[in-house]
Amino acid sequence: MSNKYLSVNDNQLPAFKDDEINQIIDTDIAISDDIYDQFFEQRAQGKQYKVKNVSGTTFEEIFEEYTPDPVKRGPTDVEISQQQNAQLLLQLAQQEQTIKDMQNQNAAIMLQLAQSQGGAS
Repeated sequence: MSNKYLSVNDNQLPAFKDDEINQIIDTDIAISDDIYDQFFEQRAQGKQYKVKNVSGTTFEEIFEEYTPDPVKRGPTDVEISQQQNAQLLLQLAQQEQTIKDMQNQNAAIMLQLAQSQGGAS
């Protein structure tokens, strides 16, 4: 019959090994089938565990339940399109304002020209 081992990574997250399948290293800890089974029964219920004490002898001494940080998702394609559309609308509004400003400047210059030509005659 195979033996089960607990292997712990740097984040204290557990991994399990079977001595008939995996290479067991010095840092792997032998655990009972009961603890192994209990771990996966708890995982099947949606619980997450990390290792709190590799020297523990019971499930509760070895593991502690934790809630992993939520995965941060990037913006969806729709959100990206909405952001791009908003930027384009802002650019369009700025360009329209620039055109109006230039038209006003041109009108003012033409008025000055007309006044200067009319006054010089």
